[in-house]
Amino acid sequence: MTNKYHHIHEQVQTLSTLLEETVRDTDGQTVLDILNKISDYSRQAGIGDKKAEEQLVTLLDIMSDDLIIPVARCFSHLLNFINTTEQHQLTNKSITSSEDDYALRSFEALLVRLKEQGLTFAQVRPALEKLFIEIVLTAHPTEATRRSIIQKHNGLDECLRQLDAPHLSELEEHTVKARLRQLIAATWLTDEIRSIRPTPVEEASWAMNTIEDSLWKAVPEFIKSLNLSCEKVFGQSLGEDFQPLKISSWTGGDRDGNAFVTHKVTQTVINTGRARFAKIMMEDIRRLSQELTMRSADPYFKQKYNVDYEPYRQVLRLLRMRLKATMDFFEGLITSDDQVVYLTQQQALERQTRMELFDIDHDTDVVDITPGFSRSYQKATQNLIMNDNDLLEPLEDIYQSLVVRNQKEIADGFLLDCIYRVRTFGVTLFRLDIRQESARHKKAIAELVEFYGLGNYLEWSEEEKVDFLTKELSTARPLLPNHWQPTPETAEVLATCKLVAQQPKGVINCYIISMATCASDVLEVKLLLKLYDEPNNIGIAPLFETLDDLEHAPAVMRRLFSNEFYYQMIEGQQMVMVGYSDSAKDAGFFAAGWAQYKAQENLVALAKEFKVKLTLFHGRGGTIGRGGSPAHAALLSQPPGSLEAGLRVTEQGEMIRFKFGLPEIARLNLDLYASAICESNLLPPTAPKKQWRDTMELLSDISCKEYRQVVFHTPDFIPYFRQATPEIELSNLNLGSRAAKRNVNGGVESLRAIPWIFAWTQNRLTLPTWLGTGSALKEVLATEQGRATIIEMMQAWPFFSTRIGMLEMVFSKVDVEISELYERKLVEPRLHYLGADLRARALDSKEVIMSLHGDNSHNLMQDTPWIYESIQKRIAYTLPLHLLQIELLYRSRRGSMDPRIIKALMITITGVAAGMRNTG
Repeated sequence: MTNKYHHIHEQVQTLSTLLEETVRDTDGQTVLDILNKISDYSRQAGIGDKKAEEQLVTLLDIMSDDLIIPVARCFSHLLNFINTTEQHQLTNKSITSSEDDYALRSFEALLVRLKEQGLTFAQVRPALEKLFIEIVLTAHPTEATRRSIIQKHNGLDECLRQLDAPHLSELEEHTVKARLRQLIAATWLTDEIRSIRPTPVEEASWAMNTIEDSLWKAVPEFIKSLNLSCEKVFGQSLGEDFQPLKISSWTGGDRDGNAFVTHKVTQTVINTGRARFAKIMMEDIRRLSQELTMRSADPYFKQKYNVDYEPYRQVLRLLRMRLKATMDFFEGLITSDDQVVYLTQQQALERQTRMELFDIDHDTDVVDITPGFSRSYQKATQNLIMNDNDLLEPLEDIYQSLVVRNQKEIADGFLLDCIYRVRTFGVTLFRLDIRQESARHKKAIAELVEFYGLGNYLEWSEEEKVDFLTKELSTARPLLPNHWQPTPETAEVLATCKLVAQQPKGVINCYIISMATCASDVLEVKLLLKLYDEPNNIGIAPLFETLDDLEHAPAVMRRLFSNEFYYQMIEGQQMVMVGYSDSAKDAGFFAAGWAQYKAQENLVALAKEFKVKLTLFHGRGGTIGRGGSPAHAALLSQPPGSLEAGLRVTEQGEMIRFKFGLPEIARLNLDLYASAICESNLLPPTAPKKQWRDTMELLSDISCKEYRQVVFHTPDFIPYFRQATPEIELSNLNLGSRAAKRNVNGGVESLRAIPWIFAWTQNRLTLPTWLGTGSALKEVLATEQGRATIIEMMQAWPFFSTRIGMLEMVFSKVDVEISELYERKLVEPRLHYLGADLRARALDSKEVIMSLHGDNSHNLMQDTPWIYESIQKRIAYTLPLHLLQIELLYRSRRGSMDPRIIKALMITITGVAAGMRNTG
């Protein structure tokens, strides 16, 4: 570990020195001298020097407006440099440590353990073959760093990788260091803050960039590495048909609370994905045609494709032509109100001709491709790559032909990479989820019911609603009136349902209902899709988010499974989404985690009772306050049996970059997912004893009461929250296309979970991640029996030990002194009592967590020292950003409209977020 962090320190120093040189060259020696003075004060303050802290506060208070932006930018960049170097070291094979347990948690390490326990490949193979991971990239707005900056950070990573290579020549080293200087200079001269809020189409494009830049390379490497591990440990592989991974997305499909995501936007994203896939795959097929230059093939292949000389190249050449036509066709369809397309006069004329030829609706730009609707469209697309099999069939035929001719080694090369990519991403580049809030569907059905004069649907009982919906679903009679004029809001819901119904199978993955509370929520969506004869029986997934909804989820699903029509309709498969972010905001850390655990337990048992294959979709956020945690530990803490159908999980915002932004990092994280899922199924975690469950119920109840009392029932809480954090100012940070609140006039209950966590992280109190936990633990630990039970749970129950570990990480980042600095300058004195109370609760909770180890000298995160060391290294860089943010908030709230003040404030927010990583 010392070796590893010494190397990280060296690399950070290298980048810091280059940044200093850039600052001196661009901004002058005076600015650099001030930055160095701030750094010196900050380092001294970080080790407890109060005088240095006072000098730092004074220096930042009197700083001129001209200097605040360079200062904020400098420390923000330094924190990102730490992130970049640490991320690089995760995959740096030249730096090893017995304390670095990534290798111990890998898929291959799991196979070794299984073999050591006497298990044969025949015994483990069924579980390995069932391995399934579906990563769902979301558009949730927590990525504070612009893509232009991210690309430069990736360039820094590549340079560090080259410098770590052995036996670099003097010229090679000089070239790499010159490139480092160029990247850092370009970074310093680039704005970190987006000047405008991104559109949903741009958000979708970012997800596509992650696929193209990283996952495209990582996916085949990951799948091949699993097979290689099986061969190394057991001498057998799972074969080329093994396909454990799918990539999906919410970008362009998640319209919950985001009015900018319309049916037009969704169609544009689908068309863009098809065009992007065709473009990327075209290059792969070109490379394949250069490799597969064999003179002949087996007779079956030549006969099927009517080819002779260089048969594989002939087939691949045709595929490339079809991909080019596909790219051109869908690029021609790409247009939306959210995306300006600049066309030359000739291009505009060609596009108009295409629209007339293909019966494209000029108003909506939605292409109707339901069977029999548009013969001209079908004729135009019959030679395009329209479904996965259009590519898979010829590629798999080439593979089998090579195998038949004893050329499996060639077949298992780049050709197999291409096959894995098509299977994983599909010809749409990702499979799209549609998400909408339940009230929107209910309103649409209510308008229909009112039109027919059947009464007020919203006033009906749940039983009446279910009876009506089931009856309408069962009848062949069309329900959609010919001359009905719905409200604009309902018209958009219907347009979305029509679009879903028009897509070929596999384009839309599922329809997710947020804020689902009852069986009618699911049946309403099914009926709305039936209006347009949706042919693919798309899965409808209720999302249970609040504490009450999680507790009622099994009863809701029982009612649905007991509905004979619905049971027949789902054909033995059901997806249920478990919400982590909103449940944590609603009830606090312990109560939400326990409710999620019990809901999954009960849903798994219910699915077995009804013989339904259940896929649990985990709506985790990246941060601890939104359900995030180290992936391997989180999966091993799931209820037994909950991962039998695999894992479907959201990845959002900054965590997409941290976990999948580089091919090597992506492969490592996918490997950890695979390892944890297989371990959970082959070596199931301990089922909780009754005494543990009773204790967890008590912890949940006590912590939830305290959390809600403070957050929802303390009259001064909202004013304090908005004064002590930059919650109001976050709206100026153009993180994403979606609004920060569901209801702009509401309080905490209407605030989305992301800004709720983000705001508290900025002032380092991170309140939502721990509030209530200390009091609950303290009460249980007060008795000898209670302490014995808690210790036993920590040692033997992964669910509980993981949560204690997460709390340790949280408290290693909580800084009550920084929080108090925010309060002193920004909060009116009459509210200071509340801040004092919250800080006292934080310190008390931290002491309780530390006492669990039974050693008064115990340090937080003693079992994970590398993470603790990483946190400590950031203090000298985060402190100036916090102090500067306080001063900037003070100036802006006193009426300063200077754009430099606002810009610098936004930079401090992104910088602190970079420093806090998975806590912010």
